[in-house]
Amino acid sequence: MNLPAARPHAPKPSIIRGFRCLVQGLRHARGTPGLKGAYGHYALALVVVSLVLGALFVLGAQHGVEWLSNRYATHLPDDESLRHVLDVLAIVIATLLALVLAPVTGLFVVGAAFPLLGERLFYAGLRHMHPARADLLKPAPSDGLVRSLALGGRRFARVLAYQVLGFCLSFIPGVGIVLGPLISIGGSGWIVGWEMLDPYLSRLSLPIHQQRAVAKAYRRHLIGFGAPAVVIMSVPLLGPLFFPLIQVAAARLVEQIFPTDMGACALVGAPVPPALQASSPT
Repeated sequence: MNLPAARPHAPKPSIIRGFRCLVQGLRHARGTPGLKGAYGHYALALVVVSLVLGALFVLGAQHGVEWLSNRYATHLPDDESLRHVLDVLAIVIATLLALVLAPVTGLFVVGAAFPLLGERLFYAGLRHMHPARADLLKPAPSDGLVRSLALGGRRFARVLAYQVLGFCLSFIPGVGIVLGPLISIGGSGWIVGWEMLDPYLSRLSLPIHQQRAVAKAYRRHLIGFGAPAVVIMSVPLLGPLFFPLIQVAAARLVEQIFPTDMGACALVGAPVPPALQASSPT
């Protein structure tokens, strides 16, 4: 029988708590048993994909700015020096946003193409902290390919929207230079934090709208966890090498915001999957 469960006490969503989950998770990630093999495969795939996408996005951003400058030349100031400064500023901002977008896109591509790599890392981290829970969750049925691709597509669309919004806001005089990157990184951080929960949420048999509701309910936690991760990933070459440890650290995030699997289902009014009812951790 599918029984809805009362939601147990969980910490109030907080950016600071999300950041602490990242720090605490990374502190223990390197000592996680079974990390080595999964880390190497995931890091290699992510580095290769991120480098290719990074080169394409940076070139695209620079050519896009050049096209816009030529297309709307009549609307720009007549002063050549000022126009040059604006062109350089636009190229710098577009390049920085491309460097943020490339590894995040690479994360979605690798996650969709090789979902087992991320799952191996996440469940290695969860088993290190809570073996019984990891042994219960990992064999449970996960999202099918169609749902995974649909979720990945929606997440990517949201990331892209935040990048475009951040780019536009960057041109607001005075505050734009801070507001634009803040929106870009904060929005992308929320989506990346949501992506890091995928190996867990996929085991709860939640439809897409309920998974989105979970991500919205803990948006602050996910931003606190994901925004620093996005900054780390944006470092060329080194960032993607570091990211597999962040996927391991995501197990600490799940332990923090969902002390029990019953509570995660109750958050959106969903029944507990039969595979998790018999011995769901309490």
